[in-house]
Amino acid sequence: MLFRSAAARAVNEQQPYETIQTALRIFGVRTGQNPKVVTLFGVAFKGIPETNDLRGTMAAAVYAAVRKECPDAQVKLFDPAALRDEVHAMFPDATVVESVQEALADSDLLLITNNNPAFGKRRIEELLGLMGPQAIIYDYWNHFARIRAQDRGDRHFSVGGLEPAYDLLFGAVAPVGVSQ
Repeated sequence: MLFRSAAARAVNEQQPYETIQTALRIFGVRTGQNPKVVTLFGVAFKGIPETNDLRGTMAAAVYAAVRKECPDAQVKLFDPAALRDEVHAMFPDATVVESVQEALADSDLLLITNNNPAFGKRRIEELLGLMGPQAIIYDYWNHFARIRAQDRGDRHFSVGGLEPAYDLLFGAVAPVGVSQ
């Protein structure tokens, strides 16, 4: 049993790096470059129940992966509950912002890293409209799962919801068993 726990933990710890590589690959295939501005929504440990606690936040590993893969990118951080000074102390070289509009201005890649319901209350079109013209959203929490994949468009991707990327990345339709 201990072996399974260690294996599960290793998978969980590797996920941010693998998903960032996937998001960057999608963006790169679309644009031929790495994003210049990356925004993380949801810096606190969790959004339900809403907390400002940063301990154990998945955003730290995602942020590290972004920094490793895109060292020259500007990284913006937004969380409606987290305390700005604490976020800045944890991520001193990031730009900590106080509004969705400021967070998404000129952003090429939005990473939604916690389950705060405030993120899913917005419309995908609204978020993309505030971002750069080739921008994409990578949603770790499937905030928009209630919307059919074909209605989310080709600029929204999520863990377990990469259907729009199959043709782009692999030149093929999604494999059998992957929902459309």
